[in-house]
Order: sequence, then C-alpha cells, then structure tokens
Amino acid sequence: MQKPVVLLTATIHCEHTPLVERRDPEIREGDYKWAIKGWMGVKGYDTFIFCENSGADLSKLEQYAASINRFQHNLVFLSYKGNSGAAERGKGYGEMEIIRHAIDKVTDLAPEQMLLKVSGRYRARNAERLLSKLESTKAKICCDFRYHLTFADCRVFAITSRCAREHLLPRQDDLNDSEGKWFEHALADAVHSAILAGSEWSPLPCDPSIYGVEATKGIRFGLSPISRIRFKARHFLARQIY
Repeated sequence: MQKPVVLLTATIHCEHTPLVERRDPEIREGDYKWAIKGWMGVKGYDTFIFCENSGADLSKLEQYAASINRFQHNLVFLSYKGNSGAAERGKGYGEMEIIRHAIDKVTDLAPEQMLLKVSGRYRARNAERLLSKLESTKAKICCDFRYHLTFADCRVFAITSRCAREHLLPRQDDLNDSEGKWFEHALADAVHSAILAGSEWSPLPCDPSIYGVEATKGIRFGLSPISRIRFKARHFLARQIY
C-alpha cells in the first residue's frame, strides 16, 4: 500500500481572521519553521506538503526544509491568496480551502491516497508509529471524536483524497466560526456521511501525541506529562469503545 502523505496547513498573514490570538506573521512563520523541523526528522512517508493560504513567500521555509531533509522526502510548498473567506467566516473555512487547494494542485495524488493532515504549528511524538499504522488501515477516514460523535478533532486526522472530495470539502459553506459552526463539526459530519456511503471510519490507530502552539489562544500545549497521559488515556478508551 502507498505511504501516507503528510499535509501541514498554514496561514502566515491571518489579518482579521476571527478567534485568533496568535497574529504576528513573524511569530507564526517561526512556529511553522519549528514544526517543519520536527517533520523533517520523521520516517514513514515520502511526500511532505506545506500549503499556505495568505500568499506569503515560502522560499525561506522551503530552503530550510531542504537543508534538513535527512530522509529525502519529496517537498511540495504551496502558497496562494485565499484567506478572504477565513477573514469573514473563521479559520475553519480557511482550513477547508487549504485542503482543497492542496488536493487540486498536487495532481499526482491517487483517489485512495491517504493524507495525514496536521495543523501547521504542531509536531507529533508518535508520528512514525502513526504513519506506519495508517499505511495498512482499511479506513478511508481516521479521526477522534468527542461530544456524542458530533465533534471530531481536526488538529490531526487522516483521510483519502476521494473521501475528502466527496464527504468533507462539500461542507465548507456550512462553516462559520462566529456562529459556532466549526471545522470539527464538519469533520464529524463527513465521517457520518462516509459511513452511510459504505466507507469505513476508525479512530486514529494510535495516539499521535501532538504538541505545539494553539493559534486560537496563543498558548503551548501537549508538553506536560499530565496532559500527555490524559491524551493517551482518552485515545485508549476510544479505541476500546470503537
């Protein structure tokens, strides 16, 4: 089976996007550089896509990634001006458009190609184990749920290109962060739609143990031993239930 593709989503110039505390473009670019460094040290995938939607110059980040690309990943850096919808409807709307742009522009993605989508400021301690397990999964979409299966964790999830086109991306116009219609709700709805269409869903095959900086609150997370134990316990219970 094909190895998953790693997709990092990013916005360097978030401008007036609502519900975002971490706005300084230099700080945000630094966050992405830090995350890229982590993913360049991960085995288990061939292609790395970094997709940014504010039209920022990515040449420095791309050169940096190439300089530390120890496993010779295929590097794809995409930047386009498409953040106006996010400024009006919130970062969830922009996130959806980034995924759409990446799938459209990377034309050699097969319909059954699994994408591991990760918010661009995050690393995953268990990345290699996660990628290895995703390579053999039969599921077309993998994510973790909360709140009675109405809210899916969108910081890191896996989905095939076909499943994204058929069940996730069509929900973009439903999103409006200010009205409480978040990406997490759209992702949960995509799972239910995919299951009804005969596709298989599963929780992430292992706890990714993500850590980094939240843009919404501008704070770091996933660093303390207590938080890591809590995440692992929650994921273990989810795997036992589902």
